Amino acid sequence: MELWWVLALAAAGFVAATSNAAVGIGGGLLVMPILSLWFPPRLAVAYTIPMFFASTLVIAWRYRGQVDRRFLAWLVPGVFMGIAAGSWFLRAASPVVVRWVMVVTAVFFV
Repeated sequence: MELWWVLALAAAGFVAATSNAAVGIGGGLLVMPILSLWFPPRLAVAYTIPMFFASTLVIAWRYRGQVDRRFLAWLVPGVFMGIAAGSWFLRAASPVVVRWVMVVTAVFFV
Protein backbone atom coordinates (compact mmCIF):
# COMPACT_ATOMS: atom_id res chain seq x y z
CA MET A 1 0.00 0.00 0.00
CA GLU A 2 1.35 3.40 -0.92
CA LEU A 3 2.24 5.93 1.75
CA TRP A 4 -0.38 8.47 0.65
CA TRP A 5 -3.12 5.82 1.05
CA VAL A 6 -1.95 5.08 4.56
CA LEU A 7 -1.84 8.78 5.43
CA ALA A 8 -5.29 9.42 3.93
CA LEU A 9 -6.80 6.51 5.83
CA ALA A 10 -5.07 7.53 9.06
CA ALA A 11 -6.43 11.07 8.69
CA ALA A 12 -9.91 9.71 7.95
CA GLY A 13 -9.71 7.47 10.99
CA PHE A 14 -8.66 10.37 13.18
CA VAL A 15 -11.52 12.57 11.92
CA ALA A 16 -14.05 9.76 12.33
CA ALA A 17 -12.90 8.82 15.82
CA THR A 18 -12.75 12.43 16.99
CA SER A 19 -16.16 13.36 15.64
CA ASN A 20 -17.67 10.11 16.86
CA ALA A 21 -16.32 10.76 20.36
CA ALA A 22 -17.45 14.39 20.31
CA VAL A 23 -20.95 14.18 18.85
CA GLY A 24 -21.70 10.49 18.32
CA ILE A 25 -21.47 10.55 14.53
CA GLY A 26 -18.48 10.45 12.31
CA GLY A 27 -17.69 7.67 9.92
CA GLY A 28 -20.64 7.47 7.66
CA LEU A 29 -21.49 11.14 7.66
CA LEU A 30 -18.03 12.67 7.42
CA VAL A 31 -15.38 10.25 6.30
CA MET A 32 -17.25 8.40 3.55
CA PRO A 33 -18.29 11.51 1.57
CA ILE A 34 -14.87 13.09 2.03
CA LEU A 35 -13.00 9.99 0.88
CA SER A 36 -15.38 9.51 -2.03
CA LEU A 37 -14.27 12.88 -3.38
CA TRP A 38 -10.81 11.43 -4.08
CA PHE A 39 -11.41 7.70 -4.33
CA PRO A 40 -14.12 5.66 -6.02
CA PRO A 41 -16.97 5.19 -3.52
CA ARG A 42 -16.58 1.41 -3.45
CA LEU A 43 -12.94 1.77 -2.40
CA ALA A 44 -13.84 4.37 0.23
CA VAL A 45 -16.35 1.92 1.72
CA ALA A 46 -13.97 -1.03 1.46
CA TYR A 47 -11.13 0.80 3.19
CA THR A 48 -13.18 2.34 5.99
CA ILE A 49 -15.47 -0.55 6.95
CA PRO A 50 -12.72 -2.38 8.92
CA MET A 51 -12.00 0.85 10.82
CA PHE A 52 -15.69 1.33 11.68
CA PHE A 53 -16.08 -2.32 12.65
CA ALA A 54 -13.11 -2.14 15.02
CA SER A 55 -14.35 1.07 16.66
CA THR A 56 -17.84 -0.44 17.01
CA LEU A 57 -16.40 -3.47 18.78
CA VAL A 58 -14.57 -1.20 21.23
CA ILE A 59 -17.73 0.81 21.90
CA ALA A 60 -19.80 -2.37 22.31
CA TRP A 61 -17.29 -3.72 24.81
CA ARG A 62 -17.24 -0.45 26.72
CA TYR A 63 -21.05 -0.33 27.11
CA ARG A 64 -21.67 -4.09 27.35
CA GLY A 65 -23.41 -3.91 30.71
CA GLN A 66 -25.70 -1.02 29.81
CA VAL A 67 -27.45 -2.52 26.78
CA ASP A 68 -31.23 -2.84 26.70
CA ARG A 69 -31.57 -6.30 25.18
CA ARG A 70 -35.21 -5.78 24.14
CA PHE A 71 -34.28 -2.68 22.17
CA LEU A 72 -31.29 -4.50 20.68
CA ALA A 73 -33.53 -7.38 19.55
CA TRP A 74 -35.78 -4.83 17.84
CA LEU A 75 -32.85 -2.98 16.25
CA VAL A 76 -30.71 -5.84 14.88
CA PRO A 77 -33.10 -7.00 12.11
CA GLY A 78 -33.17 -3.47 10.70
CA VAL A 79 -29.38 -3.34 10.80
CA PHE A 80 -29.13 -6.51 8.75
CA MET A 81 -31.72 -5.24 6.26
CA GLY A 82 -29.74 -2.00 5.94
CA ILE A 83 -26.51 -3.91 5.35
CA ALA A 84 -28.17 -6.00 2.64
CA ALA A 85 -29.78 -2.97 0.97
CA GLY A 86 -26.57 -0.94 1.12
CA SER A 87 -24.52 -3.79 -0.31
CA TRP A 88 -26.96 -4.25 -3.16
CA PHE A 89 -27.02 -0.50 -3.86
CA LEU A 90 -23.23 -0.25 -3.83
CA ARG A 91 -22.97 -3.04 -6.41
CA ALA A 92 -25.90 -1.92 -8.59
CA ALA A 93 -25.46 1.86 -8.73
CA SER A 94 -22.83 3.77 -10.65
CA PRO A 95 -20.04 5.50 -8.68
CA VAL A 96 -21.52 8.91 -9.53
CA VAL A 97 -24.91 7.96 -8.08
CA VAL A 98 -23.31 6.45 -4.97
CA ARG A 99 -21.24 9.61 -4.47
CA TRP A 100 -24.33 11.82 -4.76
CA VAL A 101 -26.30 9.68 -2.32
CA MET A 102 -23.43 9.94 0.19
CA VAL A 103 -23.27 13.72 -0.17
CA VAL A 104 -27.04 14.24 0.03
CA THR A 105 -27.28 11.99 3.08
CA ALA A 106 -24.42 13.80 4.83
CA VAL A 107 -25.94 17.22 4.09
CA PHE A 108 -29.36 16.02 5.27
CA PHE A 109 -28.00 14.86 8.62
CA VAL A 110 -25.81 17.92 9.13
